[in-house]
Amino acid sequence: MKWIRDREEGDRPHGGAAEEQALFRALASGDRRVKEKIVRRFYPLAVNVATSRAAWKENDDLIQEAYIALDYAVDRFDYGRGTRFSTYATSVIGYKLTSYLRRARPLGEVSVASMDEYEAEPDDLYA
Repeated sequence: MKWIRDREEGDRPHGGAAEEQALFRALASGDRRVKEKIVRRFYPLAVNVATSRAAWKENDDLIQEAYIALDYAVDRFDYGRGTRFSTYATSVIGYKLTSYLRRARPLGEVSVASMDEYEAEPDDLYA
């Protein structure tokens, strides 16, 4: 994973609260390079949340959705509320992945086993 290998020397996956707050202050002041640094730092968190929900869907699809959700979370995070970004990002990513899985689920799919229940003769249903 190129993103993880490219982290700067000394970067920890989530950093401390003061460091996190400083990054979001710099982002609020208009430094767009900081956004890339934040996304790189929290990308492993997004992958972790995605792979924990990958029971039936391709991992790559979920990781892509998690990355998009992470980007969304970075844009909308308000560090002034006193919440850690990792907490907020985990919630946003989880919500977005749940929404994606609901949209991706085939609605008309019924298993053959459940169809056997409905193969009774019409007269048997009223007996």
